[in-house]
Amino acid sequence: MPDHIAFTGKTTSGVVAVVSWRTGYKQGSQKVLSWQIDGTEGNILVESDEGAYPHITEPDIYVNGQKIDLASCYPEEQFGAVGNMTRLWKAFALGEKEAYSDVQDGVAVYHVLQAITKSSLEGTRVEL
Repeated sequence: MPDHIAFTGKTTSGVVAVVSWRTGYKQGSQKVLSWQIDGTEGNILVESDEGAYPHITEPDIYVNGQKIDLASCYPEEQFGAVGNMTRLWKAFALGEKEAYSDVQDGVAVYHVLQAITKSSLEGTRVEL
C-alpha cells in the first residue's frame, strides 16, 4: 500500500474533489492530518499531530479560520475513539443504519480505491 495517494474527481452530485492522503509521521511543521474543505460559503480545516484518523483522535477543527471547541458545542458528548464507538454501537442497537457504515459502504470505498489505482496505472479516466 502506498503511503501517499493523490487524486481529483467529480462526485455524482457534481462536487469537485481534490484529495491527497498521506500516512506516516509528522515531519517538521507539517501536520499528520490536514483536511481542508473549501466551499462557496467558507472553509473547514481539520488538523492533528496525533494521527491521520479523525474518528480516533481529537483533531483541531477550524471554520473560516476560527477554532471550534466541540466540547462546548456538545457538552453531553464524549469525543475521540471512545465517544465515537459509544455513539456507533448505540446507533446500531437502535437500528439507525444511516449513522454507521456497513459492508456496502466498504465495498463502495473499495471500488473507488480500485478506480484510483486503475487510473494511475493506465493513465486514463475511470468513471464510476
